[in-house]
Amino acid sequence: MGLGAFFALHCGAAPALAATAPAMGLVPAGEPAPLIDQAQRASLGLRNGPDSIVDLWQVGGQPYLLFSGAALVDGRMAGGATFRLGVDKSLQTVAGPLQVLMRADCRDRRTDAPGTCQNFDSDYAGAGTVFTCPNGRTLYVYHGENHTVPDGHRAKNPNAGWTGIGIATWDDAQKMFAKQGQIAGLNASNSWFYAEDGAGTQQSPAASGNPSIVPDPTGAFLYLYFADRAAAQEDYAEPGQRCDRRTCWAVARAPLAKVCADPRTPWHLWHAGSFTQPALLAGGTGGAFTPLLRLQGGQADTLANVTLLPGQHAYVMASVQRPSGAILGRISMDGLAWSEPAQLVGPPAPGTAQSYARVVAEPGNPKNLVLLYVVHEGKGWGNASLLRLKLRVVPK
Repeated sequence: MGLGAFFALHCGAAPALAATAPAMGLVPAGEPAPLIDQAQRASLGLRNGPDSIVDLWQVGGQPYLLFSGAALVDGRMAGGATFRLGVDKSLQTVAGPLQVLMRADCRDRRTDAPGTCQNFDSDYAGAGTVFTCPNGRTLYVYHGENHTVPDGHRAKNPNAGWTGIGIATWDDAQKMFAKQGQIAGLNASNSWFYAEDGAGTQQSPAASGNPSIVPDPTGAFLYLYFADRAAAQEDYAEPGQRCDRRTCWAVARAPLAKVCADPRTPWHLWHAGSFTQPALLAGGTGGAFTPLLRLQGGQADTLANVTLLPGQHAYVMASVQRPSGAILGRISMDGLAWSEPAQLVGPPAPGTAQSYARVVAEPGNPKNLVLLYVVHEGKGWGNASLLRLKLRVVPK
């Protein structure tokens, strides 16, 4: 399928909770182009990544890309960290240097002492999105990983550990994000156990995905979207609500004014028709939730994230389909009921993979939308490139 071909996103038949709205579509404007190519990666010191969705953040009129990965910055390695990189207002060229905005406390400096590095984000802190509050405060919701067994050593199995969603605020004096703590956890135990094949938990470090934060349709609340792909979670109490472990997407809500005043404000998960279940329980786990996307046979939407379309009163969810590798889009008018997926970019070329798709608005012209996504070869992220594809919203 050619990338210049027309594709449409439409509300179509939706669950009863979806609001009625005019249909709309998206049209690619041109062909994909590299925004960070291999030569730029090398010059920036980026060793691994982008290894997350790439968000857009404007500070004093200067737009920046926010993403995670590993890089050599000022002679020091930063792994599992959050980076900032300048970009022009048309999202066509980037400008260094690469700046570290937040680090994982134990990723690059580990003591292996018993009881150390036990936080949800000790080994990875990044892969998230920003929201600027009416009071000027910038919030950053991010994915945290813990790979450290209670004796202080890193687990031998890279898939052993647990995860959660954290929130940070921008500290302009330090030019860093200041971590404010965990706000959501997975609905499965994060207690370590020991087996013949090593230590582990009922979760995995990568199971909470790339979180995104947007205002709800009223503007009174914030929505927080994240994955819950915990190994123990395979079914739900509500009939017909079973989700594939690869596509168990949760949404939580909290009052916008309260979160902007106090980032540690509790969030509550969408469950059985209302926001009632606590997103964070004692010990770092979370409550039950009703998944936003249903089980779809052998296909699954992975790495989903949500963007509010400027001036459209609608939301776009971008995701990567597995196993095909195509990039998908869904439309919602309320952020809860989603349209059927439409293909935005076809499957990748043989030997390559597509990942971490996100829709952002051009800083110079917010009516212009751009799909940012990562392409790499093989299983590693040491040769990743960031691509951009212009989109336009059109009436249907």
